[in-house]
Amino acid sequence: MEELSRIKGKIAAIEACLGHLLKRRAAGFLRSDKIAALFTKVGKIYDTAGEVCRKVQEQLQQQSDLTSSGHHLSFTVVTVVTRFALLAVKEAESMMGNITSSPSQPHTLSKERAQSVSHEPLRRQGSSTTSRPPQPLSAQAIKHIWVRTALFEKVLDKIVQYIVDNSSKYYEREALMHDKVFGPILAVLL
Repeated sequence: MEELSRIKGKIAAIEACLGHLLKRRAAGFLRSDKIAALFTKVGKIYDTAGEVCRKVQEQLQQQSDLTSSGHHLSFTVVTVVTRFALLAVKEAESMMGNITSSPSQPHTLSKERAQSVSHEPLRRQGSSTTSRPPQPLSAQAIKHIWVRTALFEKVLDKIVQYIVDNSSKYYEREALMHDKVFGPILAVLL
């Protein structure tokens, strides 16, 4: 239990650093969830962050399916947050545009093909392999789903390093991530 609270504390601290003096236009259409907006913007350019965005979308879809199928109706707040975050991810994807396969670009994937790639359903950490029905994530877990997913996928350090390297696009000059000393230190510590 103590380990879990330490992880939650680290995730909250990382989100505070990522959200510090984030430019308004970087928050885009998701002003209420700046971390989601940052990850979706970075995910458009950086493939590693794009993969995290896809995994978050899968998790949010699973949550939406759980809550809309009549299970766990007492998690009304979780349902609202999940649907809002899922809508945000879908909006970001629609802004990214379709990638199509054409004779001049034989190696690009169509959006349908990219979505049809099978992914195993993501399991909560510590879950067993028995066929027990998936449990809904808490409102706290959904709030921190972006950094949490990147952390558990072991790519958070790469994403933060990319953000530090391109901090002038996303942050004000006085921001922690834009600082020439503190930004790289945070990226290395992850």
